[in-house]
Amino acid sequence: RFLLLSSFALEVVSIFVGTMTGGLLLGHGPQEAVKKMIGYQSPLALLHYHHEFEYLTTQICFLQGLFHWLGAVAIELVLSKPKETTSAKRMNKSLA
Repeated sequence: RFLLLSSFALEVVSIFVGTMTGGLLLGHGPQEAVKKMIGYQSPLALLHYHHEFEYLTTQICFLQGLFHWLGAVAIELVLSKPKETTSAKRMNKSLA
């Protein structure tokens, strides 16, 4: 249960931080008073350069949540239930 709950919490944090960062970047409107255009190779380069903490939080929380969910599913499949048949046990172990 802990892995599933922590997976959900980490995914919510990832979505929240990503949405807030996108809103922050898009909320300034067009910038017309720029003296010199600053070029980035990709939108991720801009995010990585100016908002490194938010970038890392989104990436790490998403991956950690994914790993927690995969671990929870694997543990659920490996541990046998009391009234499971032998064929169901074999099938669950092969899926895990």
